[in-house]
Amino acid sequence: FLWTGKDGDVRGKCMVAWETCTRPKELGGLGITDMRLAGTAFETKWLWLQKTDSDRAWAELPLRTSPEAAAFFRASTYSVVGSGTETRFWIDNWIGGSSIEAMAPTLFQLIPRRVSQNQTVAEALPNRGWIQQIRGGMPLPAIADYLRIWNATQDVVLNDTPDQLIWRWASDGKFSIRTAYGALHHASHPLPGCDLIWESWAPLRIKLFLWLALRKRLWTADRRRRHGLEAQDNCFLCDQEPESVDHIIVECSYSKQVWWFIRSALQETSQLQPANSTFDWWNIWRGQWSGQCRQGADSIFALVAWELWKERNARCFRGANTQVTDLLK
Repeated sequence: FLWTGKDGDVRGKCMVAWETCTRPKELGGLGITDMRLAGTAFETKWLWLQKTDSDRAWAELPLRTSPEAAAFFRASTYSVVGSGTETRFWIDNWIGGSSIEAMAPTLFQLIPRRVSQNQTVAEALPNRGWIQQIRGGMPLPAIADYLRIWNATQDVVLNDTPDQLIWRWASDGKFSIRTAYGALHHASHPLPGCDLIWESWAPLRIKLFLWLALRKRLWTADRRRRHGLEAQDNCFLCDQEPESVDHIIVECSYSKQVWWFIRSALQETSQLQPANSTFDWWNIWRGQWSGQCRQGADSIFALVAWELWKERNARCFRGANTQVTDLLK
């Protein structure tokens, strides 16, 4: 389904990149678990528990995690300071969700590593103890950083409540593997219409067909030519225009007849605006109905598009020539 080829040579013949398949369904993937990202999410859980559950026997031991998990954890959490004993002054995110290391990189370079990695807010804030850790003379950029940190910490008041660690990707601020795994996909662009595919009542094989169609990954003539493969110039259904997946489902004269008859059977005869893509036509189609009827309309759309694709393949591979009336049956 995903790749074709022989002897392991699939270059140029992949239907969909594996990274795309492992995205969550709401981001246009198939929801197949990416084991590398899942591993990063599980590693992040250990870092979270080490900071939030000090009663665990291993909480005080150093954890060996990947650099990716450590960087992801730091970017995904921030602290709400209470007593300041659990929050590191220099490297934890506690000033407006950011760290001093990020806010004042030049000044940070002047702090000894043993101090920057261990000094807590409770140790640094009273009597401006952090100032005493600055070594050497300060260049002009470091002076600007110094003033920035001075102003940012002026109004911080410590109290007796414990510091609270917040997980950015959950509304309740609590860590979960699901939100961590989802956050690792935030750079992905969603596929328009992907949510409609999985909500329809169509069989799974038809949902997968629609997923490929919206991604324009079906082996139609236009895609075959892009990959240097042989292809018939014109559409197999109408033999009049160049073939593409959008043409087969939306623009082909044969397909338009099928859609017209289907709409007539559903007693929908209003004039519809033209569409240039499968997703646009789907939106126009489903806009004729509302409420629970819309899910049925989505399923009909999927089934009709599937039958048009099957007829195209029958003509391509078996020399068939089914008339519109017979296809409707």
